[in-house]
Amino acid sequence: MITDIKFASDMAGLAEAAYALFDSGKTTQEALIDSGFSDSQATTFVTNWAVVDHLQDDPDSDFSATLFKSNADGEYTLAFRGAAGVVDDLLYADLGDIVLDGLVIGQIVDLYGLSPCCCERRVETNSLGAAA
Repeated sequence: MITDIKFASDMAGLAEAAYALFDSGKTTQEALIDSGFSDSQATTFVTNWAVVDHLQDDPDSDFSATLFKSNADGEYTLAFRGAAGVVDDLLYADLGDIVLDGLVIGQIVDLYGLSPCCCERRVETNSLGAAA
């Protein structure tokens, strides 16, 4: 049971971290604090996780994804950020795309860019210069 709680806690932290703007020119810790992490939460996070790559928010689709690497075991986790803001999330993504169209075309197109062959390429030549 403890392992399940730790796993859930790790995934919740990664989901929250996916909202940080890692491409803002700030350190990972600064980006996390700017997104709402406390100093101690950000310190703990950067001790346990490294940002390998970050696909910045696409203003047209509101899609964003971040690839994290565990400092403990080297495993990768890809986290997707949901639509930001009430209007973009509820009105455009949920009502306009999902309810009326059944899918969010713009986000699907951006997600396709993260297909396995592209993820492999992005990890090898990631824009943050982090070791993959």
